[in-house]
Amino acid sequence: MKPITSSTGLAYEHLALVRQTCASNGLELTETQLNRLGQYAAILLTWNENVNLVSRSATDSVVLSHIIHSLSILFRIEIPPYFRMLDLGTGGGLPGIPISIARPDL
Repeated sequence: MKPITSSTGLAYEHLALVRQTCASNGLELTETQLNRLGQYAAILLTWNENVNLVSRSATDSVVLSHIIHSLSILFRIEIPPYFRMLDLGTGGGLPGIPISIARPDL
């Protein structure tokens, strides 16, 4: 993918991949949610340079390997509105932060 970046620091193609994958699995994301996921991924990569939050080999594919993977539970399991979830000790905020961005009611 070309390194053309958005205001979030991620390639436009990465954000388009998130949008397309989520939409094809019944999860519609707003522009605000996409931007927040992009900002989170950029922060994750920045911190990953100093603290090993995700595999160094996964930094090029953080969107596919981590963001979309984290959201995939929402593709197959219908979670009721305002359901309470716990993301305990996951390091780097995965999958909790992407799920929280996509489903702020949880």
